[in-house]
Amino acid sequence: ALPLNFNLKVDRKALIKRPPEQLSTLVENNFKTETESILGAIWQDILALNTVSRYDNFFDIGGDSLSAVIMIMEVQKKLGKVIYGLDVARESLAIIAAKLDDKPSGEIIDLAKKPKQYSLNTLFFGEHNELFAAFYSPQEARKKSAILICPPMGQEHVRCDFLLRKLAQKLAEKGHPTLLFDPFATGNSQGMDQQIDVKRWQKDQQLAYHKLREITGLDNVSVIAIRLAATLATTSFSSLNVNRLLLWDPIFDGCKHIDNMKKCHKALVKKMRYIKLFNFRPSSYSKNQLLGVELSNALRHDLERMIFKHHKLEKFSSVVTVCSDEHSKQLSNPLLSNCNWLNIEEYCGWYDPELFEKPLTNHRVANAIMEQLEDLP
Repeated sequence: ALPLNFNLKVDRKALIKRPPEQLSTLVENNFKTETESILGAIWQDILALNTVSRYDNFFDIGGDSLSAVIMIMEVQKKLGKVIYGLDVARESLAIIAAKLDDKPSGEIIDLAKKPKQYSLNTLFFGEHNELFAAFYSPQEARKKSAILICPPMGQEHVRCDFLLRKLAQKLAEKGHPTLLFDPFATGNSQGMDQQIDVKRWQKDQQLAYHKLREITGLDNVSVIAIRLAATLATTSFSSLNVNRLLLWDPIFDGCKHIDNMKKCHKALVKKMRYIKLFNFRPSSYSKNQLLGVELSNALRHDLERMIFKHHKLEKFSSVVTVCSDEHSKQLSNPLLSNCNWLNIEEYCGWYDPELFEKPLTNHRVANAIMEQLEDLP
């Protein structure tokens, strides 16, 4: 029997944790050759993944240049063969394994034809069709749970774009119809920075929710929201039927968020002063411009007064908060019986000027999100 808490809900903290040594058994059993199986186990161990597909690309599932070097050395150690760097960047696991086995080029070309497991459609919606969205629809084995992804704003949106698109693809491949949308004046959606305020973004989240239900005909919707979108989601969806609310590094204190953005912005401006190619004039910039975004007076006013309120989570049947930075971990609240606080040892560097333009490939965070949605119907 599952352990229950005093609210007669499953006590997640009392569940038996799976030992690390058992993780190797979770590699997907879709490999066709021994080389694929060995290569899959190596990828899983290096990238801390629970599942690996023969159609996966090393960098698409969280690899980077350093982990690629480690992987190449491990393959050479276990198989006595060398993988070329370009193959790691371009090819799937199955193709790399076929090249290691010296298979004919015809067989390798056939392996490149990955079976299509989802279709991608783009659309505009909203009162004036000003909002852009990408809808990932499963081709087969469609599940009864649709998923809405609410991305962060500003430069954080740019950094998360690649990761969230890959996450949406993975969810669709698992059978979940998934909608990834851009809020007003963000990404491919229309609008000017000066027109943004918190209420507008909350309205966009609600419009996206209803659009997803309209497209899929499903009442069972779960929401993934990141950073500021996560904080807004606790209010936007409080009166709507959300099966599970998953929050990734929500903004707990809007005033501190602006202060941290200012520090990062100042560090970036200081670096730009040494670029002689441009005629740099700091005084010509608006005081409301932070990290490439012009904060409207209304938005700044809203952010300065924004505080993440834990009691709002009580309105949802199931909440998972994924914390990948120290600030979020310190403010987690274990007293809420419907909320699971999941700490991930992954540095996102939201306010790090050195990572300002670096896309996120947080495989640990993405995998943690996928794991928290595995039990959805």
